[in-house]
Amino acid sequence: MKVPVDARVAWTVARGIAAQGVVLWFDSRLARGVTFSNAPGRAPLIYGQKLLAWPEPVRLRAGERVRVRVRADRAGVDYVWRWNSEVVDRAGHTRCTFEQSSFLSEPISRVRLKAARAAR
Repeated sequence: MKVPVDARVAWTVARGIAAQGVVLWFDSRLARGVTFSNAPGRAPLIYGQKLLAWPEPVRLRAGERVRVRVRADRAGVDYVWRWNSEVVDRAGHTRCTFEQSSFLSEPISRVRLKAARAAR
């Protein structure tokens, strides 16, 4: 079964910074005392982090909220990523939003399309 990944995250900006997107990583607890992580600052693993870049830098201010919905749908051997981002100021007003997808980010060959169709 091909189950999509669909998650929503939100956080409050601790200090002003120019942001250019969101980075995804994972932390996993395999057993008591046994963990597996590709978080920033950890030793490199075979699994890299995923940058979900915004189309333009955003100057985030302390106290603002960033909300992101991330979805990954299986497409053959790969995924189509979608990420909707919103920056909300301290008064609760939306300052900017981005609705993005990796769907048109790279050419898709005929071979890859056939493989995706066969994997259904």
